[in-house]
Amino acid sequence: GQVVVNSASDTPSSERVFLGKNKNVTTSQINADGSATFNGMVDATGLRSQTSVAEGVPLNIIRNSSTVSDTLATFKSDVGGANSTVLSIKCDGSAEFAGVLTVDRAQGANTAFSVTLQGSPTVGILADGTATFAGAVTATNITAISSALTAVKAAANDSATDLAGLKAALLSALSAF
Repeated sequence: GQVVVNSASDTPSSERVFLGKNKNVTTSQINADGSATFNGMVDATGLRSQTSVAEGVPLNIIRNSSTVSDTLATFKSDVGGANSTVLSIKCDGSAEFAGVLTVDRAQGANTAFSVTLQGSPTVGILADGTATFAGAVTATNITAISSALTAVKAAANDSATDLAGLKAALLSALSAF
């Protein structure tokens, strides 16, 4: 069997056609336009990959929480019967992926990854691998190269350094590479 609710008149799309309550507390509501509100967890286990949200209609997930680290949405996969979390999105918008996050762009000049700080771009990585950073880039090998070049520069600027001394400074600086 089935339950059918059919409005007899031109019900406004936001008009409620179903109201669920538990001890006089509203727990669910379905409107004439098909939108719905649920206070508890909505288990969408039966959804399959061909199921989609109507084009142009956003899927809104709202969680009343005062803690940014609370989980907003969890996506699980049951591949191999593991039922493991593959994506978790927190209330502050941060996300944790179980696997590799891949960005596949059509052109190398397209942005693949971007970071902003209060609206100002600080990191940009293009699909071709080109990267721009607003601040200093620190890496062990870069620091070692910088230190080696500083030592060679100091030796070259020292008026007491002869050719043999400069050669020794160069060999010492390059010994780690």
